[in-house]
Amino acid sequence: MRYYIYPLRFDTPVHFGAAEQGGKLEQVRPGYPSDTLFSALCCELAGDEERLGRFVSDLREGSLALSDLFPCAWKDGTLSLYLPKPLLLTAAAPEKPHQSLDEVRRDATRRKKQKKLAYIRAGRMREYLSTLPAGEDFSDELDRGREFLTERVNMRGDEPLPYYVAAFSFGGDTGLYLLAGVRDEGAAAELSRLLTQLGLSGIGGKRSSGYGKFHLDGEPVPLPDGGEDATALAAMLADESAPWQMTLSHLLPAPEETEPLAEGYYNLVKRGGFVTPLPGEYEQKKNSVYMLTAGSCLRKRLAGRVVSLGESGGHDVLRAGKGLYVGLAV
Repeated sequence: MRYYIYPLRFDTPVHFGAAEQGGKLEQVRPGYPSDTLFSALCCELAGDEERLGRFVSDLREGSLALSDLFPCAWKDGTLSLYLPKPLLLTAAAPEKPHQSLDEVRRDATRRKKQKKLAYIRAGRMREYLSTLPAGEDFSDELDRGREFLTERVNMRGDEPLPYYVAAFSFGGDTGLYLLAGVRDEGAAAELSRLLTQLGLSGIGGKRSSGYGKFHLDGEPVPLPDGGEDATALAAMLADESAPWQMTLSHLLPAPEETEPLAEGYYNLVKRGGFVTPLPGEYEQKKNSVYMLTAGSCLRKRLAGRVVSLGESGGHDVLRAGKGLYVGLAV
């Protein structure tokens, strides 16, 4: 398997909603899940049955692997790559005797910041893992951009009703990246063309308002090329013997793969939403499933699966939950 980085620069704000949290317009999530990306790419291939069938087949058979979209930053000609914080239990920080009130407040502030830490640079992951046994502080801040609310007015009823839409605007030197594993070199170029096409349509919600547009920042970068973070990421991807394997995608284990979950640390999230309608069709709600989020840590790499949740417009409604992992030496 060869791995490639696809850096995405966003031309417009994004609205990444969370259907599992009620899909409220005034809420926005920080990342973009792999199963939603898979669905968006399938929608771009609608009408081209050959390409669509090959894309779905490659993912099902393990010839193609897709991660969530994670933060990245461009600085001094180097691309910094961030990974989700591992969902591993951390030791409590040792109590410090004879602290003043100001010291207690500073420690509380540091702990809150570390608790809110969602992403860690790939090149600093080993350093972060070394702090876990003793419960030491770790800081790795990234100013990704800003979240804001826009007031809109619903004119469909008898009287106008105001509502708010949350959106996120990336800074000029930040964006998101996709990590993809391919067995066929031609698949890497095909994915690049498909992402370019998707960037014109946009991802996330409120695309009719122009949200979610992006473009690829050059050609895909093969690992381990691309700098310190890319080298560290490539080493973790190859480390299948590490005591913990962290998933970089939303994972839907097969029934026979559930037993290893008893030894893991993971978050379950309900994934639902609506089927993107074809012209002349009505929106149809998808059946919901529970998946493991990116950052979940297991003792072994589970393959996961792609499942059909029913039919819409004469085609299967698919949910992709295939695994992509990095090894963590804790």
